[in-house]
Order: sequence, then structure tokens, then C-alpha cells
Amino acid sequence: MADNQRMFETLTDFKDYLTTGDAFKTKVASVASDYSVTMPSIGGTYWHFLDTYYDKSYQYPSIEIVPVRRTKESKYYQTPSIDEKLFYIDVLISHKAGDPKTVQNVVMVFAEALSELLEDDQTCGSRFLQAVDTEIDYTAIMEDQKDGQMLQILPITIMIKRAIH
Repeated sequence: MADNQRMFETLTDFKDYLTTGDAFKTKVASVASDYSVTMPSIGGTYWHFLDTYYDKSYQYPSIEIVPVRRTKESKYYQTPSIDEKLFYIDVLISHKAGDPKTVQNVVMVFAEALSELLEDDQTCGSRFLQAVDTEIDYTAIMEDQKDGQMLQILPITIMIKRAIH
């Protein structure tokens, strides 16, 4: 099987992990409660968009799951065994609102919820051999102020180890 097909499956499987059942939604609610952050409520979830491509709808909050956009060294880098393959993906968390503190708090709640979820279940419901957030780069938060609104995008790099079948 070609690596690009395995990447497609990796992205899809990770999205399915976040959207199937209530584990991610429950973790977001728990973290938001811990820090007294009011999260947007959109049709029973906390996001307008969660998918495996770049969102052009400009509906926020959004979570984009895409192949890693850059090559970097990771303290989690491992040499996979002959029957394993490593994939690096970026989870891009975006939010836009008038109050910069609200925007930052919502983005950080999603980041912490995702990190805690992976700590609790590194196999993502047995979809992978291991999934680890290798970097949450808060210095990479991008900001764009248009029409009195603040937009922040926070990339989280995740290493996923899969068995090769």
C-alpha cells in the first residue's frame, strides 16, 4: 500500500476517533469546566468544523486534521520496526471572536483536551499502535485581526505509529 494511501487512512482514522462517541466532546467539557471557560455550543458539539482538510468556510471554532506541514526533529522520534510506519499529522485549532482572551481560552481548552485524551488513550481506541502529541507550539499561534475580530490558529503535531498490514 502506498504511503499516501496510509496517510489518508491515518487522517481519517484520527478524525473518526475524535468524532465517534463522546470522548473528545466530554474531555473538552471537562477542561472548560476546570478553567471556567465558556465554550461555543454548536449543534451538540463545540466546533463548527472538524475534518481532514483545510476549512474554507470560516466558521469557528474549527479543527483541521492535515499532514504535517513542516519537517522537524522530535524528542518522540523513534525508529519504527519493520512492521510499523510513523506518520506525523498537524491538528490545527482555530477560533475567531471579538475578545482576544475568549479566543485564546477556547483554543487552549481544545489543545489541553486533545493532549489529555491522547494521554488517556495512546492507541486512539485501538486504531493505532501509538499516538502522541509531540509538540503544542504556543509560539506558533497565528493572529489575524479583521473587522474587529481576533483569529488564532494553534498547530499541534501528533506522531502516529501504525502497524503495516
